[in-house]
Amino acid sequence: MENKETGHLESILSGARSNAISTWRIIRSSPLSMFGFGLIVLYVGVSVAVVVAGRYVLPYGPLQLNTGTPLSPPSFSHLFGTDNLGRDIFSRVLAATPLDLGIGIGVSSLALAVGGTIGLVSGFQGGLLDSVLMRITDIFLSIPSLILALAVSVALGPSVIHSVEALSIVWWASYARLARGQALSIKNQLYVVAARASGTREHVILGRHVFRNLFDTLFIYMTMDIGTVILTFSTLSFLGVGVQPPTPEWGSMVIDANSYIATQPWIPLIPGFAIFFAVFAFSLIGDVLRDILDPKTRKSML
Repeated sequence: MENKETGHLESILSGARSNAISTWRIIRSSPLSMFGFGLIVLYVGVSVAVVVAGRYVLPYGPLQLNTGTPLSPPSFSHLFGTDNLGRDIFSRVLAATPLDLGIGIGVSSLALAVGGTIGLVSGFQGGLLDSVLMRITDIFLSIPSLILALAVSVALGPSVIHSVEALSIVWWASYARLARGQALSIKNQLYVVAARASGTREHVILGRHVFRNLFDTLFIYMTMDIGTVILTFSTLSFLGVGVQPPTPEWGSMVIDANSYIATQPWIPLIPGFAIFFAVFAFSLIGDVLRDILDPKTRKSML
């Protein structure tokens, strides 16, 4: 009995090792994939380091005034220069990373959970429930997400919490529409029909057969969507309804330094580049995940 369990465990470990090796080969197969992977590791590593040991990682306090001459250019003392209040831009960009990254991942994950569940139930059940849920979804999709999030943020008042709440309220609809389309195509597959004919309960079919087969698609979409959430959240801060000064956040840092674009361009451009590379990195990783999770593409690339 013990030998069988040991053999089963070795088989699982061998399979996991084989999958990890093949996944790494796919990532290494493209310079862009490696670049995106490196950026994600950098962003996550910085976020963890700042949260765990911020005061030891940051050269200066992100709110500390007059760390150098105001509006000084990049130098050895201040890698990204200083802003109009003499605050170290490098420290502020690093300090803003866990906030922007956390909100991007958090809002996208919540949207996947809420929208995915709504779309799954709607597509699988059909009938009146499907019509009602999809009409509500269509209302949210008919208004651009940024405009709707901006309206909700203004109604709730400017703050980080209210911006996150606004994004969470509006962001689920595209996931619901995607999940519904996938559920409609899966529910008529032979293995689902056979499970229903054998008397398997509906919630078991939903979880075991339908959700498992649409989760990969939703997860890939979520990964690529994290960058969009970060960009939208930064835009809300840029418009003055998101993070409020002096809290460091990429979007608010851009708008605070907007008047210096002609004379000290590094001040608004550096946090702008932080946003750009975050969006770019998650888009690249989404493409890589699509190749990894698609059996046909995965096989052809190995």
